[in-house]
Amino acid sequence: MEKKVFVITGANRGIGLELTRQALNQGHQVYAGARKASLELRDLADRSSGALRIVDLDVSTDASVKKFADAIDSDHVDVLINNAGYYADQDTAQTVLDSLNTNAVGPVRVTFALMAKLKKSKSPRIGNITSQMGSIADNSSGGSLAYRMSKTALNMFTKTLSLDEPNVIVLSLHPGWVQTSMGGARAPLAPQASAEGLLTVIQKSSAGDSGKFLTYNGKDLPW
Repeated sequence: MEKKVFVITGANRGIGLELTRQALNQGHQVYAGARKASLELRDLADRSSGALRIVDLDVSTDASVKKFADAIDSDHVDVLINNAGYYADQDTAQTVLDSLNTNAVGPVRVTFALMAKLKKSKSPRIGNITSQMGSIADNSSGGSLAYRMSKTALNMFTKTLSLDEPNVIVLSLHPGWVQTSMGGARAPLAPQASAEGLLTVIQKSSAGDSGKFLTYNGKDLPW
């Protein structure tokens, strides 16, 4: 497999950590963004022989994203995975704003900051980690208003960017119900299986897939 340059946000735990681990195992160079690097992420970096670089990142602020982008010393980026996210326990006007800022505007900040490097790749790809809860057609239960709104907004970003940047493959990806701190112990899907599927979908995607809303195993989801 050809060595590529990956940028993964929210890499300190859960799906982001597993995406980082598997990208490293595939032989890629990985820049991992995290607000606070976990022991597991630091251990991966220590054993990576320089293939993993951890860079401080808070996607909710312009200054942090600019500093993060400036720290990526590769001249190009092949794959950007916007994974950093936030789930609000309560739905208030403020948590809606906070959720939109992190889950929707955060990926916009990171993507725009790295777009010049993405365009230098031979086959640039962006995977926006969204959720089936962002599907308007699928919402039959209500609840989780802030989270749902933010992921719906992220899906619109994916679709619009795929049209505005036709040479960049952009996907909205639902990771499944995963055994993470957000998904809980009752979730049926292990992070390893989710990450493996996500990486496969991203790397096998073609121009005809750009702008789609897909599951971790490549199935189409309704908007």
